[in-house]
Amino acid sequence: MQGKRRPRRPKTPPLLTGLRVRILSHSDPSLEGLEGRVVVEGSRSLRILTPRGIVTVLKDLAVLEVESPGGEYIRISGTVLIGNPLERVKEYRWRVSRRCRSSSRLKT
Repeated sequence: MQGKRRPRRPKTPPLLTGLRVRILSHSDPSLEGLEGRVVVEGSRSLRILTPRGIVTVLKDLAVLEVESPGGEYIRISGTVLIGNPLERVKEYRWRVSRRCRSSSRLKT
């Protein structure tokens, strides 16, 4: 008897806009420990709304902890996030839909 295969969610959320984020390490020590909500996600930077105001953080120099919509905390290297966020959404949707289609073909 074969169990149902559920598509695995990727480790990175498709979009970071609106999610809470904490900077664990950065080449700029003044940004370490910064917490807030992502307001704008660019291809190479994040703009985070903090009590101090909006702060721009370069992705490739940071290690982030992101709270996913499910309440889980995910640790991500900023170098993984570099690139157009909309391309990451397209890849995520393609990956999930492809897995769903392939698992439905296995049912007999």
